[in-house]
Amino acid sequence: MNSSNARLNTHLAHILFSTLKQLGIDSVFMAPGSRSSPLALAAFHYALNFYTHFDERALGFMALGYTKSQLKPAVIITTSGSAVGNLLPAIMEAYMKKLPLIVITADRPHELHHRGANQTLKQNGLFDDYTIFSTSFETPQHQFNEKAFSSLISYSAFIAKKGPVHLNIPLAEPLFDPIVDFPHDVEFRKDLTFLPQIDLKNKKGILILGEEAAISLEEATYFNELSEILDFPILADISSGYRSHGLPYLYFTPFMLETVSKEIEVIWHFGTKIISKSLENLLKKFSGTYIHFDETQNLYDPLNRIDYTVRVNKELKKELLNLSCQKTFFKDYIYSFNAPLKDKLEQLIKEYPSYEEAMYCHLLSKLDLVNTQIFCGNSLPIRHMDTFFCPDKTTATIFTQRGVSGIDGLIATACGLSTNGVLTYALLGDLSSLYDINALALIVANKLKVIPIVFNNHGGGIFSYLPIASQTPHFDRLMSTNHALNFKDLAHGFDLDYIQISSIEEFESFLKNPTLYTLIEIVSSQEGNPKFLDKVKESLCSFIKELSNNQNLLSSCTDSWDLATMPKDS
Repeated sequence: MNSSNARLNTHLAHILFSTLKQLGIDSVFMAPGSRSSPLALAAFHYALNFYTHFDERALGFMALGYTKSQLKPAVIITTSGSAVGNLLPAIMEAYMKKLPLIVITADRPHELHHRGANQTLKQNGLFDDYTIFSTSFETPQHQFNEKAFSSLISYSAFIAKKGPVHLNIPLAEPLFDPIVDFPHDVEFRKDLTFLPQIDLKNKKGILILGEEAAISLEEATYFNELSEILDFPILADISSGYRSHGLPYLYFTPFMLETVSKEIEVIWHFGTKIISKSLENLLKKFSGTYIHFDETQNLYDPLNRIDYTVRVNKELKKELLNLSCQKTFFKDYIYSFNAPLKDKLEQLIKEYPSYEEAMYCHLLSKLDLVNTQIFCGNSLPIRHMDTFFCPDKTTATIFTQRGVSGIDGLIATACGLSTNGVLTYALLGDLSSLYDINALALIVANKLKVIPIVFNNHGGGIFSYLPIASQTPHFDRLMSTNHALNFKDLAHGFDLDYIQISSIEEFESFLKNPTLYTLIEIVSSQEGNPKFLDKVKESLCSFIKELSNNQNLLSSCTDSWDLATMPKDS
């Protein structure tokens, strides 16, 4: 037995019920039991109303009656084993009537399951057909994340407004420590249906547009207007849809963030997932106010860093456009880097001794691709597009597949996208192409206007960016999945023409006069891509520092800027 278990169990239990109390949930219904004793002691400390009964079935219905009369969530606590099953009838009724029950069941730790341990059964998911949300936590460990735990409790309380939720909590013996100090109130992500009172006066902020935030022109125009009101520059993820509409945003995000990250005090985030690791690293370290605006009932907080989730609707989105904010000219300052950086990158590409994958993605942002679709395959293609596809005019509609970010089914998905009759370029890695190679048969058979563009770095090129690439002599065997398969023969096997592109000029020539039923292969090396990106990072980050110290450049944008408020270096 580990005496630290008692402290951890007690600490977690107090965080749980302290969080519920902060959320205004203060009525607890408990059936006594041994495994649930740390939960019972903590609940008794925080609850305003505390009820006990030896029969879990009756206890569940008593809690149900409370929710009907009080129109507030009720918390139910049981110990492990058959006690849990006795709650099913009340949970079924709550589910059918959409009544707010928060069911907390103590459980035996994972190592006791499937071993014949007493009073131990599969409790996780037991009520899944009759709950709107359920989860089973890990047994408390020394390194458990208090904010992540509290934020999930907050979400559970929010979602419980629509029906019962089930929280299963495994606890190891010894179960509780009566002398553990009660923890202070934990800072946690809060679900709100209104904008919190945040002082935006003289605050420098950014507006992040994540996955599918601005698919339509109407949505993109809304965010451009909001950006103007807040004076926040837009960081538009490639999956957001925003870059297709010819509206302003920040180019080359990873390199700009190297310089401006310390200046950012407020983050507003619409949409969900982001691709940029540089932006993710900023969010991990960010110490200001981070608000996520969500139009669903889902939980999005992968880094456990968000302070507020605002459950926004159309009316609230309109209200945001009526905010009164004092301009810092931070947005204009940030956007002033776009044109010089693009020129610098163009110069670097011209002088670079080889052609690398990222260069081809940048070329796509320079061409007239209106009435075109681009499907960004996962792995390297979507990351190159996120960094280097920075059009300054209306361009192709961008599609991604980031639900689980897999490399399977990408050719077939691109084929499905092209059934609308719009010319579709599918940017694919070699492994994802091989994984879905049979889907090439769909193109000719269905006369689809989809052109696969395969970046062939001979397998697993994305792994060459990881530390393991230089830290083990077994990298090629374990990670790189090298192959020497011939895409020319594969294309011909599916009645497709084949063109191997060897330069930016050849790629541009094809895109200006594309031929259908053709597979394009762009051959590169695993080593060349990281070297080029290292060179770009070194060059652009250095150039940004020069620009940020060049007051002549800054003052040429507007005479009214307060240069004392502008970042001078990183």
